[in-house]
Amino acid sequence: IKLLELDPLELARQMTMMDFKLYNRIKPVECLDKNWGKPEQEGHIAANVRASIEHSNQVTAWVPASILSKEEAKKRATLLKFWIGVADRSRQLNNFNTCMAILSAFDNGSIGRLRRTWELISGRSTQILASIRRLMGSNRNFSEYREIIHRVNPPCIPFLGIYLQDLTFIEDGNSNFLKKSNRLISFAKLSLIHI
Repeated sequence: IKLLELDPLELARQMTMMDFKLYNRIKPVECLDKNWGKPEQEGHIAANVRASIEHSNQVTAWVPASILSKEEAKKRATLLKFWIGVADRSRQLNNFNTCMAILSAFDNGSIGRLRRTWELISGRSTQILASIRRLMGSNRNFSEYREIIHRVNPPCIPFLGIYLQDLTFIEDGNSNFLKKSNRLISFAKLSLIHI
C-alpha cells in the first residue's frame, strides 16, 4: 500500500487506535516524580509514557521523511496536503496527540523552508492548518487547547506533552515535604497533581 492510496480519515483512525493502546496502558505512578525522564533500565517505571513519547516522535519523523522523499514540488505539496488532512481528521477524532505530532513535523526546518511547495497548497488546506495551529498553539500556556479539552465529548486522546510539562513544573517548583519538617507531606503539592 502506498501512502497516498490511503484515505486521510482511515489513516487517522488507525493512528488513533495505536495512540489509544499506548495511552491506555499508562499508569498514574508513571506520571509521578518525573519518572519518564529517568535513565532507562529494565522494568522502567514509566515504560508506557516513554513508549507514547517514542511513538509521537516516530510520527513526527515519518511526516517530513515522506514529504522530502519526493523531488518535485508538486508531489511534495500533494503529500503536505495529505498530512494536513490526516492532522485535521485526527483533531476531529479528538486525537490531539497525533494532531500535535503532525503539526510538530510541519515546524521542522526542512519542511518550513520548502517555499515553492507551500505556495502550491490550496487556501482551504492553509486555513485548516492555521486553525490547527491556533488550537494547538502554545500561546497563553496552550489556553485554547486546554479549553477545548475540557469541553470535548469523550473519547479523547489528549496531547501528553502538555501534561508532562505541567507535572514537571509542579515537581520542580514544590517540595514533597513541608519546609519546617522533613516528615510532613505537602498535600498542597499533591492536590496540584490530582492523579
